[in-house]
Amino acid sequence: MSGKSSWRFSKKGVFVQTLNNIKRYYKKNKTDCSSIEKLLYSATITETGETVHSNIIEIQYEGKEVLYDLYKTDDDETINPKMIEGLPGKTIFDAHKHISSFFENNFSTEDSFTRIKKFLGYLLNKVKVIQIETPEIGNALKIFETINERGISLDQVDLLKNLLFIQMERNQFTKLAKEWDKFKKSVVGQKVSEKPLRFLRYFIMANYDVAKDQKGESVVREDDIYEWFVKNEPKCNYKSNAFPFVRKLHENADFYINLLRNRYHSDNNINLENQSKLLGNAFRQHLLILLSANALKKDWFNHLVGQLENVLFFYNITKEPPRDIEKRFASWTSEIRNIKSIVNLNDFIQNRLLSKLDVRMRSFESNFITMDTSSMQKYKLKYILAKLTDFIENLRVGEQKESSIIQYLKSSIQIEHILPDNPSQELIDVFSKGDKKEYNIYKNKISNLTLLECPINESIQRDFFDKKKPEYSKSKFCLTRSISNIETVGSDTSINRANELLQSFDVWDKNSIDTRSKMLLNISKLIWKVEQCKVNN
Repeated sequence: MSGKSSWRFSKKGVFVQTLNNIKRYYKKNKTDCSSIEKLLYSATITETGETVHSNIIEIQYEGKEVLYDLYKTDDDETINPKMIEGLPGKTIFDAHKHISSFFENNFSTEDSFTRIKKFLGYLLNKVKVIQIETPEIGNALKIFETINERGISLDQVDLLKNLLFIQMERNQFTKLAKEWDKFKKSVVGQKVSEKPLRFLRYFIMANYDVAKDQKGESVVREDDIYEWFVKNEPKCNYKSNAFPFVRKLHENADFYINLLRNRYHSDNNINLENQSKLLGNAFRQHLLILLSANALKKDWFNHLVGQLENVLFFYNITKEPPRDIEKRFASWTSEIRNIKSIVNLNDFIQNRLLSKLDVRMRSFESNFITMDTSSMQKYKLKYILAKLTDFIENLRVGEQKESSIIQYLKSSIQIEHILPDNPSQELIDVFSKGDKKEYNIYKNKISNLTLLECPINESIQRDFFDKKKPEYSKSKFCLTRSISNIETVGSDTSINRANELLQSFDVWDKNSIDTRSKMLLNISKLIWKVEQCKVNN
């Protein structure tokens, strides 16, 4: 890759290594190889009479010194071992050995040298090394991916790497390469699956002020990543301060991947864990906000994560498009980076989170009441039931702090349809006078669902409510037990205060399901509410 106004791609490295290996065969057979050498480097005489070689084909990436040293020797053992101990020198040397092995395996017969000469003739006269130029730097990655679609995929951060290394002096390559490898290992090849391009997009938006586009959006898209870096070098300083820039990339990548692992730096984080159970594996937009908050104090960060979970819950219930969420989050990152005090944090919560939810409350209420198995994925329904169940359990023992919901998400805890999911015709006749469509509407409502231990669930199966009701009382979850009965303890206890939110049922008809919908809605407003950070945090 080279040039100031365009980006160029070729297989120059492979071409050079192939020519160099053929040159070695010529020398081994004591045949003149000057014509090949002229393709690799030219010679000039200095004022002192010394011969200086300059490379005809210039390679512009780190580790190229290994390639150039291979020009000068016919014996691999003379290569400085320190140059090929790590990336990228080892990669280049391994490529050389692979090409050497190709010649050894395919040109080992008595007429091998004659065949090699024919191979060289074909290579130089029939094979073309094509240089592709793109008018804009943003198109370069797409070209990379298109022409390599059927081969080994190229590293998706190669373009950014080239921006850095093209500015460096040769004696700095090894040092910068080590820093680059630290970053690369953080975001590529991890057990956590993530797209490097998405990280780079979020890195930009989380760390720098992004100018609004024609639509008034401060969003960097995939095709714009590298063009943004080129145009905004003064913000990033990757030319004058390449090492600090790469270290910043590395630190952000580490933080980002830890977020995907539900960790704040290296510590497991309950808030991140719970949030991930709502969002699933595909949604990543929240990472943009959290990455911009990586400098916050731990307590402030945890509080922000908790409030963000509540906001995202509202967005899920009101069916907010992910693209709109990302645009909104991108416009908030600058404010988050500038949070220096608890006052700043609370101002952000008030102005950006609370104010946005107020206008969605009516939509939230109607959507929550009508939410069912067709409008919400199963894992999200289980997350909601887990949060509702956990809230009541904590309220009963007087706990108010955030706790993990993992115990409710185990496979041994199942989603029970109080009105059976696979009913008998007799049950449909009793519930809805044989109207199966109406039956299905009610049996899929969230208010017809509860969490139940697997052994109990298997024992009741498709029974009528009067048969199920006694079994619900055996559950360890108060929210499930309350369907059957509500136990009281003392006169003014945390258990009784929790009971005030619950309701039991003698029959399970349409009115009961609608009543429980309103009950769960009222509890949800106590759980998923956005609050400012307390001063003692």
